[in-house]
Amino acid sequence: MRDITLGKTFTFRFSTRAFATGIPTALAGSPVLSYMEDGTDTPITTGMTFAASSVAGFNKGTVVATGANGFEIGKVYDVYLSAGTVDSVSVVGEKVYEFTVGVDKAKLYAGYMGSKGYGICVNDAAANTDTDLGTDGTFDNPVSTLAAARTLADALGVKRYYLTTSDFTLAATHEDWDFVGEGEFLTNIINLGTQDVDRSHFHNLSIEGTQGGTERIYTTHCALQDPGAGDTTLHVFAQHCGIVDRIQLDTSADNVLDLCYSLVAGSSAPVIEASGVGGTIALRHYSGGIEFESLSATHNVSVEGDGQVIFAASCNIAASVSLRGLMTITDNTAGMSSLTQDAVVNMLKINTEADTAISDAALATAAAVSTIDGKVDTIAGYLDTEIAAILAAVASTGVVLSAAQMNKIADHTIRRHAANARASSDGDTVDKRSLLGAISKLVNKVAVVATNLVAYEEDDSTPFLTQAISTDATADPIDGLDTA
Repeated sequence: MRDITLGKTFTFRFSTRAFATGIPTALAGSPVLSYMEDGTDTPITTGMTFAASSVAGFNKGTVVATGANGFEIGKVYDVYLSAGTVDSVSVVGEKVYEFTVGVDKAKLYAGYMGSKGYGICVNDAAANTDTDLGTDGTFDNPVSTLAAARTLADALGVKRYYLTTSDFTLAATHEDWDFVGEGEFLTNIINLGTQDVDRSHFHNLSIEGTQGGTERIYTTHCALQDPGAGDTTLHVFAQHCGIVDRIQLDTSADNVLDLCYSLVAGSSAPVIEASGVGGTIALRHYSGGIEFESLSATHNVSVEGDGQVIFAASCNIAASVSLRGLMTITDNTAGMSSLTQDAVVNMLKINTEADTAISDAALATAAAVSTIDGKVDTIAGYLDTEIAAILAAVASTGVVLSAAQMNKIADHTIRRHAANARASSDGDTVDKRSLLGAISKLVNKVAVVATNLVAYEEDDSTPFLTQAISTDATADPIDGLDTA
């Protein structure tokens, strides 16, 4: 059985034969093709036409299987002759064909699968407004209008659009729909057009215009921006979204912007204008600057994050505002009386407090510190000059000692105890063939031990050097030593 997609026009062939002979014979008697849907018994002729061919008994039927003609996805259709004769014999009730619409869902849905599930692909540059299900609105063949996309989506039974490089303004209610941008989010723009989009989800898009309905929308990875003409008024739960310039938040109920950020470069900040008389605005994990306008006394605002928070003069000073994070605060009102900032690290405030502390402690002023710095620099210059002169003198003549200095060195050398010299870690390793060895033999205990002459260390018990004694009985004896 043939399965076709809703919206398709197709043809089929069938034969008719003479009952008496079985020979193919042309239909006569103003033939009419009709069909019945599934288990119904109601004949339908809408969308069904008959045409004879040039070959007798070989006939053609044409079906325009659109929703407007009553065809539906998932239904079976039986085609029969509701008028006509063959060889003067009535053939009314003769079944000639059968088909289904959209029963082969795998084939039907294949071209509509995107990153978030099944949906209709729309590109305003596609120049295609056809609504042949299975052919149009696919990623290979997008449609160019939301009207065509809506027809296809209703026929397919989905509530999701995929936008590719498009700029659309909604012209119909879309509750509980998904709007998904493919590619760069700044090139896919949806203007809400005051339409009811309650509980709808927007992903990877630039959103502008005024939201209809009474419930929140949900936005992720979107840019929230002013349309240029008119306002952008939202009632929103936003995540990972950037604020391009200026938006209004409908504060008739809660608004939450989580992990959102400023898309304004430099020291300027995007603006959030509170459009209702009361309600909640919560910015969680926010980054960058933000300016609030038109806060009323019954608004409740929380900002957590880092950046700059500005209160315009249009804000009521009694608005309840809690700030937490690393930020500077600019208050252009007469003074926000219900502003809580105990959990704020405010660099401007810290600088003011530091200046006050310096003043209270009567610490040196910046000018005084500068004067001291100048004096220190002068002294450092003198030292550099003198040290350079000393180094230059040493390099040319070496270090010159006075007679008194040299005498002092000599006195210390002569009077130094041998035990101290022996215990010192300076100089060569202690050895008997050294000045210390010679002095030890002169001033320490010396004794003949067997055939050796032994000189002891300063304790007179530890041998330091040993000399073998040799004798000669015929040598002249030495009977005295006298220095001349």
